[in-house]
Amino acid sequence: LLINLVADEFEVDVADIYVQKRAIRYSLPRMVAVSLLRTCLKMSWWTIATHFGYKTHSSALLNTANLDKKIQKDDDLKDTITSIIQRYNKEKNDEQQN
Repeated sequence: LLINLVADEFEVDVADIYVQKRAIRYSLPRMVAVSLLRTCLKMSWWTIATHFGYKTHSSALLNTANLDKKIQKDDDLKDTITSIIQRYNKEKNDEQQN
């Protein structure tokens, strides 16, 4: 669900989030997905690294640190991430009620 919301927000395919390309079109949604899996789902760094095909868990950690720097400089990105989190929480709550 979370990966799908990130893909929708950034207008990329879910598969594109897993592609190990450096183009910002792919790397930014991947950074956001990694960070949100850690913060929203409390996944371990190792699990996230394995999920995204990173060689070590430190790659996932560095990914999140780089995103934090971008968020501090870009209010639009911060708003986008906040929107994804709100949509995730809403859909999660809707699923729990059904």
